[in-house]
Formats: sequence, structure tokens, C-alpha cells
Amino acid sequence: MKKFLLTVVLFVFTTYAGAADFILPKQRILGAEEPIPLGELVMLSVSEMEEKPKYLDQAKYKWKIFENGKERTTGIRFYDNNVFFGSGVRPKKMIALVSASYLYVVREDDKQDGNVKEFGLLQNFFSVEIVIGDGPPGPDPEPPVPPNPDPEPNFPEGKFGLTKFTYNLVKNVNLLPAERVRLCQALANSFTSIVKQIDDGKITDLKHGLVDAEASNAKALGDKSTAFKPFGLALQKFLFEQYSKGTLRTAKDLGVAFLEVSTGLSAVK
Repeated sequence: MKKFLLTVVLFVFTTYAGAADFILPKQRILGAEEPIPLGELVMLSVSEMEEKPKYLDQAKYKWKIFENGKERTTGIRFYDNNVFFGSGVRPKKMIALVSASYLYVVREDDKQDGNVKEFGLLQNFFSVEIVIGDGPPGPDPEPPVPPNPDPEPNFPEGKFGLTKFTYNLVKNVNLLPAERVRLCQALANSFTSIVKQIDDGKITDLKHGLVDAEASNAKALGDKSTAFKPFGLALQKFLFEQYSKGTLRTAKDLGVAFLEVSTGLSAVK
């Protein structure tokens, strides 16, 4: 029975070999090479990668536009990797900032459908100055000042330390804030439902708990599961390491771990 269970866990959590070399792609912001006439539409985009790095699975981009040192939040539209907004009627300078997140996945034998051996998440930032109007410009835009982050909750250590681990992974998932909170709570409820089934004796072994959790979480996230992929891969790696150490072997152990995960998800506001 132990041999069979180990095979299943290895399949679900995958194996992790030596670290691969993940390379950041070369990209920049296009559309601000020349001054933008007054009253025109500003259209900015992220350039194509000069060469797609090996193992790169997906890329996500978040735009911020700054005017006079403050983030502009109105009159801006986003589409795919592009941003659009009106230039206005006064000469000025602005700054466009892009936060790019790159997910790398290494699979067995480099096959698209191979088991995941390793993953990595790299982040890069690039910006460009936007000159509006041909007349005398206003004052140079001040570099954007990162907002003060909200104080993080104080989490109990717990048996596995998964509450803070989970919160740190999902608090900045690439979704609109309201949707991120909603899906984190839906995912928390999903994990809690598995914990309840374990407590009620309906789930009595590790394999059963893992399979049911996978199905329940997929249903909770729907078509937004891709946004939580880095979190899922990191959690899989963590749980597999705990299994290898012998600290995660029973359904009750899994219930404790999932309860910590649920608490971390519910803390996202």
C-alpha cells in the first residue's frame, strides 16, 4: 500500500531536480518614441520578445501611468498587452511603468505534456517617458513612489507554516483586486470543504484527499485557474517535500495543512 501511495503522490506533486537557468526576455515599451500631439490618443504596447527564453511558459504584464509623480487611475483602458488614454490639452511629461511576470516550467524530456520537474517565477520592470505636446513642457515627472504596503497580518506558525506561505503567494495574483479577493475566498472555501470531509471521516487517506481537492479547487476557480498556477505549483512542491520528510502521511495531516492554506487565502483583502 505504501508503495502505491508514493507513486500517486509523486505523480501529483512531480519531482524537482537541479535549478535551471531562467533568462529574462528582452522587452520594452513602444509608442512613446516621438512627442504625442495634444488631444490625441496615446497608445502604448509591450514589444515582442527578441527571443523567447527556454522554459518560458507564460508572461503577464501590469501597467501603471504616472503624471506629476502620482499614479493616473482614470481615463485609461487596457487591452491585451496595450494601454490607451487621452493625451489631454496641456503639454506635459508622463511616465509609463510595466511590471512583467514570467513563469518558467521545466518538464521531463522537454515535452509539452511531460511531468513538471521545476518551475520559476521572475519579475522585471521597464519604463518610458511620454512627452505630450510640442510646446514648452511642464515640470519633469517625478519618479513614481511605490505606495506604502498594507501591514501584513500576523499569522500563527502552525504545524506546516502554510498560512503565511499561502498569503504571500496569492496576495498579488494578477487579477483585479475585487476578483482576486473573491477567488481567494472561493478557493479557501474549497480547501475548508476538504478539511470538513476529513474530519467527518468521509476522506480517510492521502490519495483520496488530494484527488478531491484538485477537483474542488478547479471548480472554485473556473476559467481563472491560470492566474493561480504559480501558487498551485509552489504548494505542490512544498507538500511533496513534507511527504518526503515524513510529516505529511495521513489524511489528518493533510487536513491540518489545508486548514492553514485556507486561513492564508481568507486573509487576502
